[in-house]
Amino acid sequence: MMNSKSVDIYVDSEADPVKFKLSTDTTTWHETPVLLSVERAKKDIELTVLQDSTEKTIVVKHHLSPAFSFGNVFIPILYIGYAVDLSNNNRFTYPTHITLRKSDKPKLGLIPASKQRKNDRGDLLMRFSYDIGQQNKNFNYSGEENLSSVLGMSFGIGYYPWKRLCLTLNGGGVYIPGGFLDRLSGGPVVYSKTGWLSLQLGTDLSIFHFDLGVQYNGSNLDKLVRYENSSGVKRWVTTHEESHHNFGLACSAYLKFFGNLHIGVDYLPTLFVVNNGHFNSRYSELILLKVGFTKSIPGKN
Repeated sequence: MMNSKSVDIYVDSEADPVKFKLSTDTTTWHETPVLLSVERAKKDIELTVLQDSTEKTIVVKHHLSPAFSFGNVFIPILYIGYAVDLSNNNRFTYPTHITLRKSDKPKLGLIPASKQRKNDRGDLLMRFSYDIGQQNKNFNYSGEENLSSVLGMSFGIGYYPWKRLCLTLNGGGVYIPGGFLDRLSGGPVVYSKTGWLSLQLGTDLSIFHFDLGVQYNGSNLDKLVRYENSSGVKRWVTTHEESHHNFGLACSAYLKFFGNLHIGVDYLPTLFVVNNGHFNSRYSELILLKVGFTKSIPGKN
């Protein structure tokens, strides 16, 4: 993912509050615990720590950001992030959690989610997830339901028009693969593809984020059938069975981990469906377990 120009670093200490200053700003003394915003650079930063009336210097080394190294690989739509980050220092970062100790070496790690900067009015939110779950669909009018496992990806772009309240546009796609055993046996293989969009209003509660809104999803049901022609040649032919346009609610919950990682769940119940020009009230559901990245971009308040 494309990085912002700065990184939040949480500095605390094992014992009493400790005073220190950064090499990026040698005139300002800070006292632990404190959350600081430090501009990314291709150089180490130094902490001058005041301890027992004496000063000592601690060097915190820079390194390549995991978002640069891996995020752009696993998020194909954001390959442009490589070009953007290579043109500046945004590809570098620092440990986001520094614990000062009496020994010369501090304890370095990732900032806990509970210590991260809280989202505020004007902030932007970007989210990308890999999804796995189940889809309960009633594709025909005979009353028969099917329950299938799904794989997919999803994204979200949000804006905080108010403090702690986020308006988010989410979207994604899932795929229900056909049965492997059905194909081996030569029987028909049924599979479907679903794309969805949702508009949700959400809020932050400590390390949790909750969203509620409305959603649309379109589903295509296809069938792979094996035919044998007059010459005895067998081949697989795809036939289109049905298309559904579904409307309903969208409920989401996310748990923030270290750095930009999150896990969450989407519950997308369908209440109304349009099929071949017919409008019907019918329930189906799409439930997704999500693992991915969340990036907050501070606004100009």
